[in-house]
Amino acid sequence: MEEIKTEEDKPILIDTMDGVKTMLKELPDIDYEIGKEGATLLELVCAFTTDVEVVRYLLEQGANIHHADHYGRNAFAHAWFNKSAPYMDVLINQVLKEYWNKTPAE
Repeated sequence: MEEIKTEEDKPILIDTMDGVKTMLKELPDIDYEIGKEGATLLELVCAFTTDVEVVRYLLEQGANIHHADHYGRNAFAHAWFNKSAPYMDVLINQVLKEYWNKTPAE
């Protein structure tokens, strides 16, 4: 996995649930823009990891699915580039819940 660092040059460990929970404690808020690209923790997880439970956890904690980094990429775009269909499924279901208060399975 590519090493990601904060502006303060501190490594961000997002490849495990424990790493993500630790980062959440250290960030000012869940949608804090990290690094030069301005990506949030949710966007970084979608771009560089494969654990769909971490994405679900971040959404449950209130991560903004609509935030876009400085290049206009949101979590769905990062998941697309990462070729992660499970992430895209979770993100689409989150949008459906927000707008219609139900998921396709309901």
